[in-house]
Amino acid sequence: DVDPLALVVDLAVGKSVTLPLTVANLGHLGLSWSLEEQLPPAHLADLPWVSADPVSGTIPPQNHTDVDVTFTCFEIGDYEGTLLFTTNDPCAHHVPVSLALHCRSVYYVYLPIALRNP
Repeated sequence: DVDPLALVVDLAVGKSVTLPLTVANLGHLGLSWSLEEQLPPAHLADLPWVSADPVSGTIPPQNHTDVDVTFTCFEIGDYEGTLLFTTNDPCAHHVPVSLALHCRSVYYVYLPIALRNP
């Protein structure tokens, strides 16, 4: 079981954020898993704007592990991809997690300075 199945992020250029994904083993045997990065429509490729740690592991029965997914905004634009979890579970051999990143310019807010005469 992987939760959540989609991560959507809005960031300013030059910023990054790390979000958790939980991989749970609800079964009675050890769960081996690994992940790959994919671009639509399903071509294996490197997604330089996202990284994950760890990228593989084994989870004991009735246990879970967290995967840290880090999004980094390098330039303005919209980016999409998929993290594909591959497991030894015959009922959930491939579990896709949708990724979306919106990179925007940095917003500056200028406030007027009000001075009072004493």
